[in-house]
Amino acid sequence: MIHRTGMCAVMILVLVVGICQAGGISTPCSSMYLGNLKIGQEYSLKALLGYPFNITYKGRWPIDLSVDVLKPGSDEKLADGFVPVPDTTWVRVQRSDFALEPGETAETDVIISIPNDESLLGRKFMVYLRPRTSAPRNPYSTGGGMLFSTALICYLRLDIAPKPPTPEEIRILRKQRYSG
Repeated sequence: MIHRTGMCAVMILVLVVGICQAGGISTPCSSMYLGNLKIGQEYSLKALLGYPFNITYKGRWPIDLSVDVLKPGSDEKLADGFVPVPDTTWVRVQRSDFALEPGETAETDVIISIPNDESLLGRKFMVYLRPRTSAPRNPYSTGGGMLFSTALICYLRLDIAPKPPTPEEIRILRKQRYSG
């Protein structure tokens, strides 16, 4: 009797594993730090890091991917000295929606705008970027099976410089922003 029950459990497990499809997303951008940011200035993550924010899809069927900007909860334990960003409008994703095939990588720039407010000098802020998928679009599905969406939380730490930018620094930052 125990042998028959065990065999039934194994058969159910095999069926469930066969129905579930492995897949997911990955990124090399799971934790990013930007330091010495000047108030009143705008920055490109791509220009500062040398590569865009990117997410690779590792599933079997096409999916839709969205990238959201989220504010950490006030009760969350953040890295030493960092607090949640006051307003998520400081960070915007240049392109936030993608349709991906298996193995494709979505790339986008992230723009960081630091308000011109001297009360921000020397402070540290954190914001989350959350890439998330829809459930896979299986062209062979007849309605059965199990479909899951996936998501990641990527940390973006913003360290504001202790002094406001000089006119020369503003000129250099603007030149960098418009040249690339």
